[in-house]
Amino acid sequence: MIIVIEGISAAGKTTYSRRFGEQYYVPEFEAEGQVLGAADAPAVHAEYWFQHNIRRFRPAQAIEAKHGFAICDTEPFKSHFDWCMARAGFKTMDVFNETMPLAREAIGFADRYFIQHIEPDVARAQKEGDKTRSR
Repeated sequence: MIIVIEGISAAGKTTYSRRFGEQYYVPEFEAEGQVLGAADAPAVHAEYWFQHNIRRFRPAQAIEAKHGFAICDTEPFKSHFDWCMARAGFKTMDVFNETMPLAREAIGFADRYFIQHIEPDVARAQKEGDKTRSR
């Protein structure tokens, strides 16, 4: 079973996910390679992020195979990101629409999703108190 802990930045996803033990934990990691530009076609963005997210989903599958379950610090495939950015007016739905068929065919999705809720003032305090990350 692949389990996803999702929520806003500074909600405590990493802290919560690690409570199950490092052997089950799948961290979020930074993108690699080229930096995509706004002028690049949606298909180019979709393929780049698709490959990045496969590199993240495969460790979750390996941990699940070895231990029976994996706990992901945010969704490995991040299907929500392009959708949220489009809904907020920062992008179009083009990248989301290009990526979803790739995801369904190649890797699928996690088995369970849990949202880490947090009050805004607590999130701000945690964000300001965490000097290990820029948010």
